[in-house]
Amino acid sequence: MQFKKRWENLKTMYCQWKQLQIDASGLGWNAKLGTIDADTDWWNTHLIKNPEHAKYRNGGPPNLAEMDLMFDDRHVIGAESAIPGEI
Repeated sequence: MQFKKRWENLKTMYCQWKQLQIDASGLGWNAKLGTIDADTDWWNTHLIKNPEHAKYRNGGPPNLAEMDLMFDDRHVIGAESAIPGEI
């Protein structure tokens, strides 16, 4: 049960991160900091609708490369689905 719970938690984090990337489409990427390059107003507005994204304001989830391997075949975000190459 612990493994399944951890797996589900990681999958949730991964889907939240992917949704944030979709929501931030058109914004820049700060490679030096590893963060989405958005101003405070954008974040404040975005976090009203998506408070769970607050933890990614200073960077993506840990072990993102490994999470890509585990979950990037297909993932569902809310009422939408995404397939690699179509994001």
